[in-house]
Amino acid sequence: MKKRLENKPYFIILIGVFYLLSLVNQYYPILRVSDLTLPVALLLIAINVFLYIIFTFIFPKLLKYALLLLYLQMVYFFYGSLQDFLKDNINLLSRYRYLLPLLLGVGVIIWIALKRSSASFAKHFRYLNTLFIILVVIEVVRSITITATDGQSKLWFSQRKDLRINTAICDTCFKPDIYFVIFDGYTASRTLKEYWNYDNNGLDSFFRQNGFYYAWHSRSNYNSTPYSIGSILNMGYHAKRPNRKIDVVQFCKGIESVQTNSVCKILEKNNYKIINQSCFPLPNQKAPLTITYLTRKERILLAQTLWSRAMVDIGWNFPFLNRSSGHVAAQIARAKSNRLQVTKAYDSLLKISAQHYQQPVFVYAHFFVPHDPYFYDSTGKITPDSTWIHSRNAKERYLSQLKYTNTIIKDVVTHLKKEGNRPRVLIIQSDHGFRTYGNVALRPLEFNNLNAIYFPDKDYAQLYDSITSVNTFPVVFRKYLHAPIPLLKDSTIFLIK
Repeated sequence: MKKRLENKPYFIILIGVFYLLSLVNQYYPILRVSDLTLPVALLLIAINVFLYIIFTFIFPKLLKYALLLLYLQMVYFFYGSLQDFLKDNINLLSRYRYLLPLLLGVGVIIWIALKRSSASFAKHFRYLNTLFIILVVIEVVRSITITATDGQSKLWFSQRKDLRINTAICDTCFKPDIYFVIFDGYTASRTLKEYWNYDNNGLDSFFRQNGFYYAWHSRSNYNSTPYSIGSILNMGYHAKRPNRKIDVVQFCKGIESVQTNSVCKILEKNNYKIINQSCFPLPNQKAPLTITYLTRKERILLAQTLWSRAMVDIGWNFPFLNRSSGHVAAQIARAKSNRLQVTKAYDSLLKISAQHYQQPVFVYAHFFVPHDPYFYDSTGKITPDSTWIHSRNAKERYLSQLKYTNTIIKDVVTHLKKEGNRPRVLIIQSDHGFRTYGNVALRPLEFNNLNAIYFPDKDYAQLYDSITSVNTFPVVFRKYLHAPIPLLKDSTIFLIK
């Protein structure tokens, strides 16, 4: 065995296995072990096996250059991780103009050193083979652990020291149905007036006439959907704040906080039936809707590679690579999926609201409007699909889709307010506001959100006009479960988009 480790470049294959397993663990629950059977994953392994065969059987005299190949594999597979590390520690060096020449220079030095050397590299081979065997085993164990615990060991949200789930159990309390309905990216009426010069009084007055408490100066706590929803459903702020652009990895961290949230756990302890009609998994429940840009798992598997990272960061310099007919068609297909899911969310929510459940229910529904892509005009008519993927006139197109979203909101509220077998608490919110201002000075506006809450008894003494989303459920639980959950300081945390 020792001789094999010294003479065979198993690390050429093992590095690909390690890369894929580490991705599955890092992106869980978006990626799972079963996704390693996807064609792109199998292709990566096949290429590595082919390279191993070349060095081992076809050109054995070139065996020492397997070390150079390993270096190139490391650069390709882990470029994104290296760049993120440099951004956090040596930002200047993370720029392509410096990093790529540096990596190329190191590669040239390795090549020259190998060419000039006549020494045996048996010890190097043994060390690298052993190292990657250990790394693969570690990732396998991590994968088993994460799957067994459903990712609960990887949480990023802050566990509130003053939150005890058992203290929020109330056997004698009146327990209404709770409907938590999110309209993604809906900005506050005050911002619509300030930035669009649009009077949204039609919706504002609708809420007031229907007995809602309308928080005019409400704000979201985060400007990123999973972080905002995770904060709301955990009634707390995230323990870690990403200090770089929100990529797929960071997005998944936010999703994890939703998947194991405290609100659902408390409600389950109080005999609530949890009904998920959102794009995020809840405790013991899968997401019935999908986040379209996360459904292309092949893209996620390659997200941290040199090629994929370069296309995201500097691909705009090469329009022929990003604007091919296939690329445009894929974007339109994802936009169409979003539109269909708006219809699905609407139909499912109305169907649920018409049913009578023996136990109280908590329903979380998520509508992907008025967030882009903008496929509705103000009347609900579908716009030409060729306009869905362009950012031109985003301000005007957002407002048009928002106007139609108002129609959806009114219709949803009207149905939810119909008499059921028990009274209902209705929470109509947005996760954040409009985010495409194109002006750094306007970034604070991204937090100005929609926030309308309905209590059956219309006693809103615990609500206040400037409430932020994180304090939504503490108020609800204090009122209906008599839970001693203190409110948090209302703060906003800007995440880099």
